[in-house]
Amino acid sequence: MALEPPHPQLVALAAANATDLAWNDLKPIIARRLHAVVVHADATHAAAQTPPASETPQSNLPLLRQPAPEPETVDAVMQRLLAMLDEFHAPPFTTQRLCELLVDPMRAY
Repeated sequence: MALEPPHPQLVALAAANATDLAWNDLKPIIARRLHAVVVHADATHAAAQTPPASETPQSNLPLLRQPAPEPETVDAVMQRLLAMLDEFHAPPFTTQRLCELLVDPMRAY
């Protein structure tokens, strides 16, 4: 599953920290891209973590450590991130950096 290209306003912000959009118009664009990036990352991670049945280790030995806590769901992560985004009534000083990450999330920074 390929990630769709980012909105041109996000590309402009990432490159030059400039936009002609008001913050209230930009927030939904950021939120949509954030959702797409998180869902894509989750799907990519899930596909990479699922070994074929023939490679699944089989052991009769009991585990000697505590089970790991349940990971946070994608929906829970998104709710938390969108709630944080909604707290800003003006663009945060990190808007350019956020857009850089949303435009090219797989780039090694």
